[in-house]
Amino acid sequence: MTNQNQPTTRYMRPKQISQLLGIGRSTWWLFVKNGEVSRGIKLGDRLTVWPVEEIEAFMQKKKQAMVSEGGVA
Repeated sequence: MTNQNQPTTRYMRPKQISQLLGIGRSTWWLFVKNGEVSRGIKLGDRLTVWPVEEIEAFMQKKKQAMVSEGGVA
């Protein structure tokens, strides 16, 4: 039986994130290295994921930075 009261959190891998953002995976890892996003959740030696909510917040932050710099919204 599934508990319907528990929130369902979805996660994304670096390849999925880079495709969503239109950047290379190495650019995503650079954002991680520079502290612009968290180091993610390590599920294994070669698997790191990020909650979708964190990716959405990162995208919103980048969008706000572009708008404040006079870029395209």
